[in-house]
Amino acid sequence: MKTEEITNMEKDKKKKKFMDTCSLLEINSNELFKDRFVISNQTLIELESIKSNRNKSTDIQYKARSLSKLLSNNLDKFDVSIITNENYSLLYELNLPTTNDYLILSSAYIWNKDVEPIQFVTNDVNCRLLANMFGLTLGETVESVEDEYTGYKEIVLDDEAVNQLYTNPKVNTYSCLINQYLIVKNHSSEVVYKGRWNGDEYVIVKSRQVNNETIGKVRPINLQQELAFELLQDKDITVKVLTGKQGSGKTFLMVANAIQQLKLDKKIIWIRNNVEVKGTEKIGFLPSGITEKLLPFAMPLADHIGSVDGLEGLITQNKIEIQHLGFLRGRDLKNSIVICSEAENLTSGHIGLIVSRIGEGSSLWLDGDCKQIDSKVFIVDNGLKTAIDKLKGQKLFGYVKLEECERSETAKLADLLC
Repeated sequence: MKTEEITNMEKDKKKKKFMDTCSLLEINSNELFKDRFVISNQTLIELESIKSNRNKSTDIQYKARSLSKLLSNNLDKFDVSIITNENYSLLYELNLPTTNDYLILSSAYIWNKDVEPIQFVTNDVNCRLLANMFGLTLGETVESVEDEYTGYKEIVLDDEAVNQLYTNPKVNTYSCLINQYLIVKNHSSEVVYKGRWNGDEYVIVKSRQVNNETIGKVRPINLQQELAFELLQDKDITVKVLTGKQGSGKTFLMVANAIQQLKLDKKIIWIRNNVEVKGTEKIGFLPSGITEKLLPFAMPLADHIGSVDGLEGLITQNKIEIQHLGFLRGRDLKNSIVICSEAENLTSGHIGLIVSRIGEGSSLWLDGDCKQIDSKVFIVDNGLKTAIDKLKGQKLFGYVKLEECERSETAKLADLLC
């Protein structure tokens, strides 16, 4: 390739992107405002039309609603080419119909001619061909990347749309996966609806505070914790996952709700992979029996029920069992809540092993923070991430990502150090 051609290619890449409706709907929301871009106001009109067009899939309708809201909240981060008589005159001269695609292409042409050079970005093959007719430089197609799955969707709706949710709970308008939560806010950012799609209908989120002698009264203190309580208290979901940063309450919420179920003749089985924190020396084998050897790895459990004495008392009463991951083969864990904390330090095979041991009347509760992985093996093969990716949408699986640190103001300082 000639040097001149390479130089021209580099110049084209530096041009501002003029994005059509298709490319906007495909792009990851986190990447949208990375660089300033241009759109036609015809795209904004098209998005409004998609939002209420029953011939479009509910997933596309949801994307259009989310995108419209995102653009509305970031008006200072992009430019808009307004359709005028000049656009219609141009299409008339070229003997072209005044369709949405041609109006958007004419907007790009006029912006490129009168304002600044642009590269036209579209994922539509036909529009890419038509762009050549207007002499437009084509940008790279947008690689569609799904937003991170957090176990819930958060959207903004008007009163009419919220009423539709309450009156038509069996219609999955917002394309939620099974056991995915839907959080709806009004235009004042107030939460006006909390529901979970169970595969048949949206059920309203109802969580109860827990209260027992061991741990006292515990209630959720933020929105995500409220979803977590509902998840942990649902008897029909047998594999439950909580993730989140340090101090977000993952283990505490699990322990509080699990202790409550000891009243129902359930047993807690606490499982840990004995992986030391990265950067520290291995402590080697400890003397005495298996419980004593694993006790250091169960200290988060002791912290949340008051003391080591409290933990040992419940172990003596056979209400809590501490078990090592390596000793699970051949077990049939019945009528138990199997809790595996720090599950970011497990491979897919490890989690598969634990799931296969869950017997009648039992459930598996996993928590972890994938930013605290303590061995390279779990970066290459992270069981927690794989479980969320492979099991989301399954009837027996539920997941909530906790976003806020609630431990203390001091604990929040850790975010500045990680």
